[in-house]
Amino acid sequence: MAYDLSAQAQIQFLTEDNGADAPIIVDGTVAPSPARPGEYARLILEVRLQKPWYIYSFLSKPEEGPPPQIWISSAAAELLEGRYESRPADKLDVGSGTRQIYHPGPARLFADIRIRENARPGTHPVLGKLSFAACDGKICLPLRSIPFVTQVLIEDGEPRHPFSAVLPPPSE
Repeated sequence: MAYDLSAQAQIQFLTEDNGADAPIIVDGTVAPSPARPGEYARLILEVRLQKPWYIYSFLSKPEEGPPPQIWISSAAAELLEGRYESRPADKLDVGSGTRQIYHPGPARLFADIRIRENARPGTHPVLGKLSFAACDGKICLPLRSIPFVTQVLIEDGEPRHPFSAVLPPPSE
């Protein structure tokens, strides 16, 4: 696993359980850029999976499939409660009789963050972890976590009006 302090981080994950490749690539960005101390922003994770693998939605109940989880560590930003995503597939699994809410291909995962009041101007790393369960229609791998690193660019100034409150959900 590699850490990349560029604006985007890419991590490839290979399964160990069945020997099959299940690459998952995560690119992370923070918007708006630049942000200011005290502003609300959004962490955006672009998740790409090789077919036939999929990950469950934030909307999944644990008994339907474990939803992904996001954690971050940054001296410049803190993670808030809001989680959003691009439109997941929603279907009834005939075999199990359970509802399946999942991302069968590329997905955008969003997490609300707040720039710390004491953050200084400059570029600051945001270290994170995405936990997920990947499935391929036959098997589901145990819950896995992969790290990512992205950056938040901070400029001096007072919070701007559109970013002085929690951002509305993305309109994807």
